[in-house]
Amino acid sequence: MYVVTGTSVLSSVMVLSNTATYAAAWYNANGTVTVRGSDVSGNSAATEGGGLYNLVGALTLYRTSLNSNTAGSGAGLYNNGGTAVLQANRIYANRATVNGGGLLNASEGYSLAARITWCTQTRQTVAVQRISTPGHTGKQHLVR
Repeated sequence: MYVVTGTSVLSSVMVLSNTATYAAAWYNANGTVTVRGSDVSGNSAATEGGGLYNLVGALTLYRTSLNSNTAGSGAGLYNNGGTAVLQANRIYANRATVNGGGLLNASEGYSLAARITWCTQTRQTVAVQRISTPGHTGKQHLVR
């Protein structure tokens, strides 16, 4: 899915086994995307955003599973300058070769993660790679 400056609401969607250079499953560029009760699994990006890539957009994930996605960085979710709100999601078994197995928050991106189940995110041989922010310029708020 590719969203540019639009609004999309998706419920009970399965996005499986896609490949791309970046943003294998969903790409949001300055749009507003809400995903509820969905499964984003087994997607692979050569560079960023195996599952989701949010570029200066507003992304809300609720009760959604990001699992078994792969990418160079941000295998589950790559948030670049956008706002990502994650609530009651399962983020597991994502693999990044560089940074951010589960989620990478880049640039001046902002993410809010609440009630997330994290399991086995990997970056090469690192056992757990939950949230990564290169240069510490992004902002994350983790709420349990």
